[in-house]
Amino acid sequence: MADYYNDKDIFLLDRLEELYKKFGYLISYLGNYEYPGTAGLSKMRSIMENLRKSALLTKDYLNETDMLHADVLKFVIEDLGTAIVRPSGTEPKIKIYYFAEGCDMIDAKEKMKKLTVLIERMLN
Repeated sequence: MADYYNDKDIFLLDRLEELYKKFGYLISYLGNYEYPGTAGLSKMRSIMENLRKSALLTKDYLNETDMLHADVLKFVIEDLGTAIVRPSGTEPKIKIYYFAEGCDMIDAKEKMKKLTVLIERMLN
């Protein structure tokens, strides 16, 4: 790809910027929230149970009957982005995959900040 655009005298960063302008700026962030100690597992179960009761919940993959059956929750927050929540299978933590899209990088970052604050409040 680099050779292709180099032959056309186009810098890769310039092409990337063109793609962002055409399709939008999508950013992602992985949040790790640790719950150590003997009470950690109980706390994680309680958090997942409470998140399942949220009006913001879009999809609960634990209720799936096909291959997508998993302890995973998906929140699609209009005008902010998407958060996918799951407990770690090997560590005492909850992992949250955040995705936000904006018309430019500043907009995407602002949406990401609001999305993470909203979801993190739900963890407490």
